[in-house]
Amino acid sequence: MVNGKCWMLINNSSIRSDADKICKTYNGATLVSIRNTDENQALTDFIKNENINTLWTGLYCFGETNITACIWDIQAGSAANYSSFKVGYPDADYGRCVFYIGNGTDIGQWENEECGETMPFVCELPPTVHAIGGFASSKDYMIWMDGSPTDYNNIQFSYAGSCVIMAAGTTDTGYWYTRPYLSTSPSAFEKTTEMSSKSETTTEIEDSTTTTSVTPPDLSTTVDPRNQTCTNHFTLINGKCWRMFNLTHSRTSADGICFLHNGATLVSIKRANENRALVDFVKNEHLDTVWTGLLCNNGTNITSCIWDIQAGTAARYSNFEAGYPDVTYGGCVYFTASGKAIGQWGSAQCSQSMAFVCELPPTVFDETCIFNYNENCYTRFDNYWSFSGAQRECESRCSNLVSIHSANEMRFIQTIYSDVQSAFIRIGGIAMSQDFLIWTDGSPGDFENIQYFQPGSCIIMATGTSKSGYWYTHPCDQGYVYLCEQPAGVHC
Repeated sequence: MVNGKCWMLINNSSIRSDADKICKTYNGATLVSIRNTDENQALTDFIKNENINTLWTGLYCFGETNITACIWDIQAGSAANYSSFKVGYPDADYGRCVFYIGNGTDIGQWENEECGETMPFVCELPPTVHAIGGFASSKDYMIWMDGSPTDYNNIQFSYAGSCVIMAAGTTDTGYWYTRPYLSTSPSAFEKTTEMSSKSETTTEIEDSTTTTSVTPPDLSTTVDPRNQTCTNHFTLINGKCWRMFNLTHSRTSADGICFLHNGATLVSIKRANENRALVDFVKNEHLDTVWTGLLCNNGTNITSCIWDIQAGTAARYSNFEAGYPDVTYGGCVYFTASGKAIGQWGSAQCSQSMAFVCELPPTVFDETCIFNYNENCYTRFDNYWSFSGAQRECESRCSNLVSIHSANEMRFIQTIYSDVQSAFIRIGGIAMSQDFLIWTDGSPGDFENIQYFQPGSCIIMATGTSKSGYWYTHPCDQGYVYLCEQPAGVHC
């Protein structure tokens, strides 16, 4: 690493074209480029102990004496902004290939020479080189897995499949193609003429260097805790939104009532201060016990006690009364609201009737948002779009196709479609394989619920059915209704 670039000296004399080919064998390196005084001096220092008089650079001059006609490899700009040519240069009468003087009174200056002359050379790479990580849901919509902007596109042919590959070592070197994510066939590197014969599955893109910006808007936001609020008549308590229901119900019925309020769950208690807060929250309700969102399914093992929904175990914190949990009494956990055991937990049969507390995450007030959950605003659209069409529609409203990061968020989304008997909605997930998921908004793939992995890479979610909440992969060009998401309080 030298001055923010990766250089390697090849101290064997070669003609300029051979030098370029040798560099290419090192991860596609080019001959050295020099863009400012610091880099010019750095090159002097880099070769000072090598006793080199001249070395090839990556600069090639097309004009007679015009510096702007001197272009760095490969299509990487001209020398107009910086050059260190010796007086009288560049001059195409001497040749078009530019070399660097490494010794003597002219050290650090540049001249040009016939490209057939032989010299040592320095190869150059950027500090990092990314493997191609493109996903094309359609021929005109592509995203990168690392979240970087889609500011360059070199797709030549679009096949069935969504993953982008790049040809190397053929006459089509550098061309991009889409292929199925499971393809390992050498046919991924077939020549263009062979690919073109498959016209029924191939779409040629006329402009191979079209620059199309499809970067999702930056919707990152930091919420001041003082701006947090609750929806659905819930009360903000200790960083959570709680609501008391002083009517007795079975555990299943209580959970169903919570669900009707923005997908809320039964209360969770993850630390001691939350346990104390719940004591204070219910103390004036004259209750003996209250259902919680904890379910135990294995004897007396606390690690088998899981918070709704898939929200971790009670292993890190619990406040069970002596002798609990014990599934012989039942697997549903309750909170003692009065008496000597106040604040402690027990387990009982889920069919017993108790009062209960429902819980939602806090959010941000947004008077324009109909579906507000966990600091995000969700907008439902019932028209049908392909994946790329739906994402563009979301982007036009400063949002993205929804990304889902917990079972509780998925539960909330189900309530958005409570008026629909059965539907599949398009979400912003892309599954290259059953164990690898990315989201169009660049958020981490930290939760997935793919039940059926079918042909296609774009994810749809079932709503309003017995398989409600299940995810499926489907072809990206098929039309589905869709759901957009953006931070609450953020507007175009």
